Amino acid sequence: MISRTWVEIDLSALRHNLTVIKERLKGKKLLAVVKADAYGHGLEGLVPVLDQYIDFWGVASLDEALKIKNDKPIVILSPILQPEVTPVVENDFIPTVSSIEIVRALSKEAQKLHKVVNIFVEVDTGMRRTGVPAENAIEFINDVEDIPNVKIMSIFTHLATASLPEGGPKVLQQVRDFRNLLKRLRNSYMVHVANSAGWLRFPETYEEFDLVRIGILIYGLSPFDHSPTIPVRPILEWKTRIVDIRWVDKGMGVSYDHMFVAPCRMKLATLSVGYGDGYPRSLSNRGYVMIHGKRAPIVGRVCMDLTIVDVTNIPDVKIGDEVTLVGHGITMEEVAKLADTVNYEVATRISTRVPRIYLEK
Repeated sequence: MISRTWVEIDLSALRHNLTVIKERLKGKKLLAVVKADAYGHGLEGLVPVLDQYIDFWGVASLDEALKIKNDKPIVILSPILQPEVTPVVENDFIPTVSSIEIVRALSKEAQKLHKVVNIFVEVDTGMRRTGVPAENAIEFINDVEDIPNVKIMSIFTHLATASLPEGGPKVLQQVRDFRNLLKRLRNSYMVHVANSAGWLRFPETYEEFDLVRIGILIYGLSPFDHSPTIPVRPILEWKTRIVDIRWVDKGMGVSYDHMFVAPCRMKLATLSVGYGDGYPRSLSNRGYVMIHGKRAPIVGRVCMDLTIVDVTNIPDVKIGDEVTLVGHGITMEEVAKLADTVNYEVATRISTRVPRIYLEK
């Protein structure tokens, strides 16, 4: 059955991106960040390809970890809660910890199940979101080392400003602070700092460390407000169809609130997509789509299930025609800029009611 709106995922482009990334990692381990359903791309369909290239999966929650059917280690990058301790240990997931209470709970459960639970310790060197504050990290890590049935597999920090053109000094300060902390540890661990933006811009964030956490680049999108600086390709195209065509006369209002009033006689096409599918409502009167290789501007409010565009100057438009929302000349970055957000949000907000179709193009 043909869907009213759908996403096409190019698996050959995904392989290309992973090859490009792996070649530039020069032997460093790769943690693929696949949280939020692989940044909206549909994780289940990507797992078989990703599995051939990566060393770790990176998710945000226990629920996401449980959806991955794979033997590679799965790291839960956000803090877990007490009720999640048992399933984390039972499934051999690797939690990220910054709470000694959670570590003790993990230890208790691991002892009960006769297991050793591996953990990642996050150190907060400037993000100020999660992680052990840097000034407390040595004491915390030393305490954890004395807790039974818990093993620190890795210590890492997260960069706060790597995507900003002016963010370099803060990034380098975070790296210096983290490096100084590592020198004071009594044991050595797998260490990582770089996310996609840091890896692309700052060799200091990965050259002397063991692993790189790559998310948005895997999907061919940019962590910056410009194109990626390596030759990755977007793997996603978002499409819909025309479900109505009509003429309106000069002075007629269009869509909710009549925020658009026709300045002349116009031919309008209604598309079967809206903010209920994750298409940004903020594109009202601002965005555009591609029809027959030409740009058609959005007129009026984006509705929950429908969006109206101007096709006055596009010949031979008919009901059922395919329309491109992202792809074929419209980048995710362009859509994000018009919607006053970032490409991460546009991608991850594509609703689960929009089917993902996996293709070899």
